[in-house]
This record gives sequence, C-alpha cells and structure tokens, in this order.
Amino acid sequence: MEQFLPLPDQVICVQVSGDGMGYSDIEASKIETLLSTADPLILDRRDQPSQKRGRLPSALPVSDETIGQLIRRRRSNPAVLVYCYHGNQSRGLCSFLSQMGLKNVHNLAGGWEAWERFKASNDETGKEA
Repeated sequence: MEQFLPLPDQVICVQVSGDGMGYSDIEASKIETLLSTADPLILDRRDQPSQKRGRLPSALPVSDETIGQLIRRRRSNPAVLVYCYHGNQSRGLCSFLSQMGLKNVHNLAGGWEAWERFKASNDETGKEA
C-alpha cells in the first residue's frame, strides 16, 4: 500500500510498511526540499566521532530523551528525518517512530554516504547542495 505524505510534489515518498503508518525513504537529492518545506527534526544515528566529522544542519544525536520528547509531540505530527551511515540502521528507528504514532517520518536512503556523494557531485558541477 502506498502512502504519499503532505510534501511538495518534487519530494518522492515510498511506503515501506504495510500498516498504513510506515515511514518513507527519501533520496539525498530531495533533502534540501524537505528541509525547506517541512522543517523536520533531524536525528543522526551515527557514532559521536562520525557526527563530529560532519552532519546535516541541526541534526541531533539519537538519545532516549530526544526520542521521548518526540513521541510526546506525536499529536502535532512533526516531520522527522533519520539517517545513519548507509541508510540501514536508521530504518529500525523509523519503523519504531512510526509504530509510536508518528506519521511524517523519513529515512535518508543510502544514509550519510549517499548525502556525501550527492554533495560531492553537486560541488563538481558547481551546484549548491
């Protein structure tokens, strides 16, 4: 079952879970649009040394406190973007958040590695990432 979340047409969302409350994978090329339209809470599942080397703007490390606050805010349906190294570990957290009632959850497909490749390709062509 596909579900398209209330985002601009240029953001592609694909239903991953069949329960009607799943999360969506979002491509690195669509992150800027998501950031500018949905103002998501960004969660970084990578370790601290990796986070210190680079992260998405305003990304927070995953903690029990952050997750608890997010779950308490679920009625306001906040947008959430989760990423890790390759986009695999973050899926578990996306699934958990969806099961807790959050309906606007996105996983960065390919994770930080995909974001870095996207930024590098845009830097080479002179585009801003």
